Amino acid sequence: MRSKFIVCITLLCITAGFLGAAEKVKKTGLDYSAIDKLVDGGAYDKAIAAIEKDGKDPKKAKIYVKQNDVLYNLDKGLVAHYAGKYDVSFTNLEDAERLIAEYGADAASRASLDLAKAYEGEIYESIYDSVFNALNNYNKGDIEGARVEARQINEKLTALLQVQRAELAQAQADAEKQMQGIDKVPVRPVVFNSSALGSYLTMVLLRGYSDVGPFAAQITNAYNVSKNVYNHPVPASIAAERSVPNGQARINIIGFTGLSPVKEDEKIEKELQGLTFLTRALQTAAAASGGAVDLAYVGQTFETKTLNYNVPSIKANKGSDGTWTTVPRSSEIDRIEVKVGDQTITLELLEDMGRVAYETFETKRAAIQTRTYRGALAKTVTAGIAVGTARAVVMSKAGANPIQTKALEAAVNVAEKSLDTTLATPDVSDTRMVRYLPNKAYVGGVNVAPGAHEVTITYYKGGTVIGKPVVTTIEAKANQPNIVEVINLK
Repeated sequence: MRSKFIVCITLLCITAGFLGAAEKVKKTGLDYSAIDKLVDGGAYDKAIAAIEKDGKDPKKAKIYVKQNDVLYNLDKGLVAHYAGKYDVSFTNLEDAERLIAEYGADAASRASLDLAKAYEGEIYESIYDSVFNALNNYNKGDIEGARVEARQINEKLTALLQVQRAELAQAQADAEKQMQGIDKVPVRPVVFNSSALGSYLTMVLLRGYSDVGPFAAQITNAYNVSKNVYNHPVPASIAAERSVPNGQARINIIGFTGLSPVKEDEKIEKELQGLTFLTRALQTAAAASGGAVDLAYVGQTFETKTLNYNVPSIKANKGSDGTWTTVPRSSEIDRIEVKVGDQTITLELLEDMGRVAYETFETKRAAIQTRTYRGALAKTVTAGIAVGTARAVVMSKAGANPIQTKALEAAVNVAEKSLDTTLATPDVSDTRMVRYLPNKAYVGGVNVAPGAHEVTITYYKGGTVIGKPVVTTIEAKANQPNIVEVINLK
């Protein structure tokens, strides 16, 4: 009896450790509220200063700690772009790209769910890093540099998707092997194979340098292949990009609006049947204890339990056509009107960047959910072993030694409390992601005589004008890219 008592008490000590840890778990998250307010109000210079202040000392940082250096560079780089600080933006986005490549090469980092590990970035973050650096180069007057950045967007996407597909397959194979059919999360197929925004930028930047026709075709192909992402019509203005009348210049307007959705904790509940859940684990414990646990009592002593665990998720609503619409953080603007001389056009939606974030993240969510469930289950099994072991010993030897029996009964209560706490208290999931990415990209174009032209941009929600019209001037040149970029994150 003494050896059985010692085995049970040892397991209960392990369980007590889980109880203490579980009680300390809190849903803290990262508090962006102060920076969000500045970005929402268009105070981009102040937002940059706030990002720099938080990230200045990673040891004291609340958001941009050392393991979040990718996020620091992405967030600062994007806000600096909105502020027109193109050199600063370029430097930070280049650093983000370098770090994403460095961390992405670390298999341990990719496989980890540990928030203490470096955040290695998502596919869409790497893609849009290049989009904004292409625009940074254009605005700095480096057309060739802009072309290089734009050309690599879809090449990068292809390479990243190949890596992700291999990782998804391996994660599912590992789950099936280790979990032996206890649970299986279906893998969502990859549906984003080409960025229409990347092709559009390349097409515009190559004007006068190369045939733009193939890139216009790539845009149409992206819509045909990735219908979950592009469930809206191909912009009618794309056809006009193929041929500009001799002697004329074409002004292309790219408008970014809103803020894309962010990841949030999603609580998953999994019902665990006593025998299915603990039989194999208790058999292992019985073998290790030299037969101290009588398995005849397991079925009588362990009831059905519900395991709670969190996984990162991007909110979306499913439409009647089967596609998903994301829920952005801001969505006031639904129309952008542009006037150039006596020509007035309405920009057309080219790429729903929030949906791209959702779709590309969803392809890896199955692997994340499987790994998270496996980890939560392992913790719960340890606590459950202690409960099952203690109950079985108490029931099989009740009354043999009143002092030890009383001690075990008290220990069983502690173990049960620990198990219930472990089941009910999920760890915070990894909801890190770029914070200040636009939600949608609109495009349009007009043919004009070479020379200076005033461009007026008016934003609408329904029939209501949002804010004051924006007026800018561009010196349009024939056989050259002439890009007007407008940003309103409302």
